Amino acid sequence: MKHKYYKKLDILRVVACISVLLYHVGLLKGGYLAVCTFFVLSGFLACTSAFKRKNFSFIIYYKNRLKKIYLPLLIVVFLSVFAIKLIPSINWFNLKTETTSVLFCYNNYWQIGANLDYFARSANSPFTHFWYVSILLQFDLIFPFLYLGLKYIGEKTKKIIPCFILGFLSILSFIFFYKLNTSGNFNSSYYDSFARSFSLLIGLTAGFIYSYYKNSLPYLKKDPELVSRMFLSFLLVMVCLFFSIDSSFYYFPIIMLLVSLISTTLIFYAMSDDKRDDSKKMRVVKTLSNISYEVYLVQYPVIYILENLQWGKGIGVIFTIIFILFLSYVLYYSFNIKWYEKDTVKKIKVRVRNTIVFIASIGFLLFVFSNNNKLEMKRLEEELLKREETIQKSKENYEKLKEDELNKHLASLEDYDKMINNIDETVLSLPIIGVGDSIMLGAVDNLYKQFKNGYFDAEVSRSILKAKGILDDLNSKGILKGPIVINLGANGDCSKDCKLKIIEAARDNQIFWVTVTNDKSVHINDKLKELANEVDNFHIIDWETISEGHKEYFYADGIHLTGSGRKAYTEALYNAIKTVYLDEIMSKREKLQQEFDDSNKSKITFFGNDLLLYTFDKLEETFNSSVFNIDKDYTYDSLKNKISSLIEEDSLSNKIVLVFDRSANLGINEYKSILELCQNYEVFVVSMNDKQTSSLENIKNANFELINFSKEISNNKDYLLKDNIHLSEEGNEALVLMLQDKLVSNN
Repeated sequence: MKHKYYKKLDILRVVACISVLLYHVGLLKGGYLAVCTFFVLSGFLACTSAFKRKNFSFIIYYKNRLKKIYLPLLIVVFLSVFAIKLIPSINWFNLKTETTSVLFCYNNYWQIGANLDYFARSANSPFTHFWYVSILLQFDLIFPFLYLGLKYIGEKTKKIIPCFILGFLSILSFIFFYKLNTSGNFNSSYYDSFARSFSLLIGLTAGFIYSYYKNSLPYLKKDPELVSRMFLSFLLVMVCLFFSIDSSFYYFPIIMLLVSLISTTLIFYAMSDDKRDDSKKMRVVKTLSNISYEVYLVQYPVIYILENLQWGKGIGVIFTIIFILFLSYVLYYSFNIKWYEKDTVKKIKVRVRNTIVFIASIGFLLFVFSNNNKLEMKRLEEELLKREETIQKSKENYEKLKEDELNKHLASLEDYDKMINNIDETVLSLPIIGVGDSIMLGAVDNLYKQFKNGYFDAEVSRSILKAKGILDDLNSKGILKGPIVINLGANGDCSKDCKLKIIEAARDNQIFWVTVTNDKSVHINDKLKELANEVDNFHIIDWETISEGHKEYFYADGIHLTGSGRKAYTEALYNAIKTVYLDEIMSKREKLQQEFDDSNKSKITFFGNDLLLYTFDKLEETFNSSVFNIDKDYTYDSLKNKISSLIEEDSLSNKIVLVFDRSANLGINEYKSILELCQNYEVFVVSMNDKQTSSLENIKNANFELINFSKEISNNKDYLLKDNIHLSEEGNEALVLMLQDKLVSNN
């Protein structure tokens, strides 16, 4: 029987492959989502392939998976070990333990234990992406048992039962994934086998449904052109998600589920088209599809090596991608020799394959005889943990006094700006309390229409003496939480002590007292204005002056309001409240900014990653008025964005110190860019290795000074811990002394 070819499956596989690759080289922020597509494909194809066999064989299945998945993995792993061992400048501290975790298919759990972040924008390991392969191989190990068990259930009961079981398991898996993620266990949620199995289980579910019901699926009965259009439409939606959703998106777990479901839909559409297509475009797609697994295996080792050599950005991302594709092509086709190929081609492939195997064998020996740093690593972790515990209290104080100060300041400024820009909205939404007599009562409909959250208590012939009791009652009900408008006095005055008790009953809320228009008979307005000069939160709405000359505002008594008067009265209340609130906001904002500027300019701002973190306790003792911006995952982009935002907010101190180890992956061009950004500030850069020092020494910039700590390290090897990255106690003390000498002397 002629073998069927589903070209759309290859298209889907290529799109997923390229998306993951572009994510890893930093060009596609949502490319990590394509891993869900690979999982769904794996589950679906494993199931449908098993159904095609009359007699399922454990031996044949495991043999095929070892050849297709595990053998290429071994080759890439040991080639990577060989290449990295050749480069003295690369210190891969976890070589033994991490490689072992890959070989024995538990790398995903190793990464959980090592607290490695897959979304860190730098390659801290050549095997960061092998968590996926570990889960895939774990799935391959249990798949035959799962498949045969479910198939047996389907044969003995109903075919729909296995589908329901798998669907239920996929739901449980996603709930577990979502719960872990939302509870703060981000790494566990991303790497845990069961948490990430929901995509595989969705693929398995789809595989059982397709195998049992393909003849009745509506997907497979539609018009071919319509199916193609639907396939391309769903593919476009998925690609849009790859372009737009990064890992910081709050609902990204939901997006991962959505991508899995879209991938399932795409697979169903793809399975309806088994027509061969030998066009040049499809031959390219077929080739890329064939090498997609090798592309996944190879990409991170290549990126890791180039980043550590600081070549990645120099030679360009395009070259990196081309190099990855070339290596993948060579690996795949040298191990896939066809009987119909020319003898010359076969000989070339055999020679290449033998060379690869030989190099990988050397890599294997290098792995076997490499030092197992597990004990050293454990001691290092304990030592670093003690450091973190030691600085925790001071770090918390630092965060409150320094980082929180900045964050709160920025948040406060933003809040003030929002309030200023939205002052009308702010005033209209205030929970205004109105206490008044028949004048307010006449305008109450207008007031409620204007102030949606207002509460107005007005009564005919109400005396001022009633005000305190009303305010006390409203306070006991929890209503007294906004500005208070009092329109009393037309029915008689009360003493100053009486008014002060009313002000006291207002509980520090802003009070707006409306003057009366019959003041010649009650003589209250002047007394109210005198009181306003004495009490800060007491304001006058001079209705007497505002309404002067507007007879149309009043009925014949000159007190009670007509329709136009009620409108003007409401507007007067609104304008008075708005003016007070706007002045108060502007005054507070200006004061806050001035205080922050005065404090901030006198400080030194440190930017750093682990290097600064583990030196923090000693640095804080010396530079106790400085600002420390510490992020273990700082990259060039995040650092530049942080500095840019501080400059825009005018909250960056005059002196800036950059203290980074090599994991930040900052090269000479990145430092030049940061110096250009900080041209109005003094910038000090701590160099940690000779290569970095030689590059930075070439920078000729009046505002830049190099702090050459690499020379101290070269002369004192005990300044570094076993990982050759973090500083020892002696190294920390030496760095602090050098910083103190450079920075204090420059004050």
